[in-house]
Amino acid sequence: AYPKEYYEYQLKGVVIHMGTADSGHYYSIIQDRENLDIPEEKRWIEFNDTVVTPFDIADLPNEAFGGEEKWSMKSMNMTSVREKISNAYLLFYERVDPDVKIPRELSTKEPVTDDNDEEAKKEKEESAKVDDSEEKSAEQTQIEAVSHIDAIYTGVDEENQKYWKNRNIFDREYFEFVYQLLNMCANVPSYSDEELDSLMNEVALQTSQENLSDFCLRFFVTTLIRASDRESHIPKFMKLLKQHFKRDPPFALKFINAMSRPRICKEFFLECSIKDMRRMVVGLVKVAVEVVYPYQVSHMESFVNNFDKMKEPDARQQPILINFINTIISLIQEITDRFAPHTTHFFQLFAICTELGPVVRLYMLKQLAMGRLLDYFYGEASPHNAFFADLSRVDVLPEETVFLGYPLNIKISGIGSLEELAAQKKLRASQEPGQHWSYFWVAISNLVRICRFHKASKQPSPLAIDSKDWTVGEEEDLLLDPGDLFTKQAITSCSTKIAARSMAKILAHMSYENQDFTTKAINAIMEGLRERDWMDSRNFTIPMRQMLLIQDSLTSRTAFIVKKYLELMRESNVYYKITETLIDFLFKITGRHEEVAAVISNCKTEWKWMEKWLEDNEIPSQSITSQRIRFAKPRSGGGGITSGSSSVAAYSRLAKTDNSDRLRRLRLVMRGQFGN
Repeated sequence: AYPKEYYEYQLKGVVIHMGTADSGHYYSIIQDRENLDIPEEKRWIEFNDTVVTPFDIADLPNEAFGGEEKWSMKSMNMTSVREKISNAYLLFYERVDPDVKIPRELSTKEPVTDDNDEEAKKEKEESAKVDDSEEKSAEQTQIEAVSHIDAIYTGVDEENQKYWKNRNIFDREYFEFVYQLLNMCANVPSYSDEELDSLMNEVALQTSQENLSDFCLRFFVTTLIRASDRESHIPKFMKLLKQHFKRDPPFALKFINAMSRPRICKEFFLECSIKDMRRMVVGLVKVAVEVVYPYQVSHMESFVNNFDKMKEPDARQQPILINFINTIISLIQEITDRFAPHTTHFFQLFAICTELGPVVRLYMLKQLAMGRLLDYFYGEASPHNAFFADLSRVDVLPEETVFLGYPLNIKISGIGSLEELAAQKKLRASQEPGQHWSYFWVAISNLVRICRFHKASKQPSPLAIDSKDWTVGEEEDLLLDPGDLFTKQAITSCSTKIAARSMAKILAHMSYENQDFTTKAINAIMEGLRERDWMDSRNFTIPMRQMLLIQDSLTSRTAFIVKKYLELMRESNVYYKITETLIDFLFKITGRHEEVAAVISNCKTEWKWMEKWLEDNEIPSQSITSQRIRFAKPRSGGGGITSGSSSVAAYSRLAKTDNSDRLRRLRLVMRGQFGN
């Protein structure tokens, strides 16, 4: 038999459930294992959430054995019996002598007694080896068990520290404390010109020590903007930080230097799925670069002018704003489908940089920033993916220690099922709608408008923003050609006024004194209007209107645009809503542009069909009900009313709509009265 010590265990802990099978609460009773000088029965402790109290082990039967108990209702002067709601759920025992060993003679294998048998002797020797091995294995198991226990203790300790640290850091009083520290730091002394020049150079920056301002900024971008109740604290923090940047330019420069590390920039502007966080950090970047630029511009001009002569640019010798620009350019290739919905604020960084000044725009063109952005936009349809993938001249800073710290390298576990994948995709879709291109086209517009696309013209385009007259390379020029690819993707992506107006400036600038481009661009716009319905028409009419405003030697441009537009209107007149939208736009441009009005006055015969259309559909709801016309263009796969809220709302207003006012205005236009 096994020795008695083998069977002796002592109770060391109990997990108690209080409640029913459907709900309840757990708490624990554990024996203190360290203070052994205290009597054993006095070493029991109850852990109930955050409440820790001594426990009398004599009360354990009443606390954990279940059964029945008497209870009384004094108000009714009665006593009854009910089942106890507290029961032991888990019991933890420990062998009294953990080092007890099983005697060798109790091995499951019976020993062989015939020592004269050679095979028996051999078998006995093998058995002895097995016993020794098992004994060593048991010792090793005990050692491993102790190491596992140490690992558990360490893990629990780390989790506890993390819990209390988070609880204290994400505390409103702590937020207010850091704000007061920042408020103290914001009142910095003024610098002399010499001191400021010294502080704003890279060598001084790299050797500067972290200070209280750095701590407050790091707290803001790593902690506060992640807090659940951040809305009540962030506005005043943001205001104070921006003021601090303006009062202390070296502080702003230090922030941009940290954001010039690809890992940090990628975390905030691509990996971060919280829109508010990206918006707040990009707001800080905007103020910081605007503060830093005047101090760095002369250094940047010298660097950009000599850039083409440099064999191997070195990020450590470059102006910090150049490093920041290189970082965002290098991250274009890091945009994946996962990050695409987050890119609005990433592209805003490009827009911010292109609005700083001529030297920044020129450098970004030298680094093919425009081509790299367009190459990403077109994806696999771009004919020059390999060309723009070359980043050999885009040198970025190494990932060395910076005061903001670095994001954790968290290994993402695989997704267990298609259902989980679908659920995550649905969650992301609910958090933020699809990709927005507003700032993308702002950046492209700012870069396009320092280039001259028609060298024969003596005067620069009125929309040009610099006098650089940069000539784009063949690869970039091809991506700006307004052919089928440009129409279906670029113009259609301009779903906001900001984007549509930026696209309008791009097309108008490139059309200046350029008949070939004008023809292609107008044909592209008309094709887009032909394929899409009234809700998307603004994407195309805004660029068209901008092209009508161009003042150059191409006198036939207005007549060409109006003619194409009238042809398109006639083709679309079987659909009520798009025809109505196109008529209203025509009224608008004839009333505001004299050249358009002059062309229109010579096209009266082409207006006859429009007059008849308005007469036949004076009450549009009746025309649609009788199926003389359709309300909107059919979407792919079916007809009828589109599902968008704008379309449904427009259809619901039809009952109160008539075209008598449009008919009146049309007849005035036909008589040459364009302003009414």
